[in-house]
Amino acid sequence: MEKKRRNTPIKREILSLLTSAGTALCQEDIEEKLSEKANRVTIYRVLNAFCEDGLVHKIISDEGKTYFAPCHSCSSAEHNDDHFHFRCRSCQRIECLPAP
Repeated sequence: MEKKRRNTPIKREILSLLTSAGTALCQEDIEEKLSEKANRVTIYRVLNAFCEDGLVHKIISDEGKTYFAPCHSCSSAEHNDDHFHFRCRSCQRIECLPAP
């Protein structure tokens, strides 16, 4: 059974930030870019709900920091985080790589 979720302004803005960023973002990046103040718990709650719904996926960096990137070919029924990611050592951008 699919959960019914409210579409709040903060959720719309977080999703917009993630889809327009061109790179995976961490919670701090998102909090910094939000036009409206939201606390860390609210941001993580929204990001985890997006993960459950197949809108974004989590990326755990080699130092243990969690990043989030939009899912382009996932659905909540077939969510697939199992693909490679590239992290630039110069600019720290993290990008999803297409399947081989």
